[in-house]
Amino acid sequence: MAHEVHPDLSEYYVRVYNAIREYVFYGGAGDEALQHQGTRRNHKNMVVGLGPSQYELQVATRCSSTTVRKAILELRRRGLVEQKKFSARSLRPTDVSRTISKEPLDPWAILDEHDGPVYWSTE
Repeated sequence: MAHEVHPDLSEYYVRVYNAIREYVFYGGAGDEALQHQGTRRNHKNMVVGLGPSQYELQVATRCSSTTVRKAILELRRRGLVEQKKFSARSLRPTDVSRTISKEPLDPWAILDEHDGPVYWSTE
């Protein structure tokens, strides 16, 4: 899994990216999206092929509509997400396995304090 650090990116923009990534990765469209005819479901009983709407991103990240729109424009400019022109709900990350953050990750976060002696993790 690739991880990128973008210190000049707003924390809200990072939240929007992570929400887009999780939506696509986990197949987040629920029953409200099934009102359209011809939609398919995957093995987890979720809609296949739909990206998140801007309203769903607002609710997931607790950001304003302006912030979500600006975040999408900035993420597209940086090449982190792609969206087909004139196509609703087609927002996708260019690499679903990529995660981003504003600050470097804590290398000790994956270790539990009850695991015994603490050693540096190489993973």
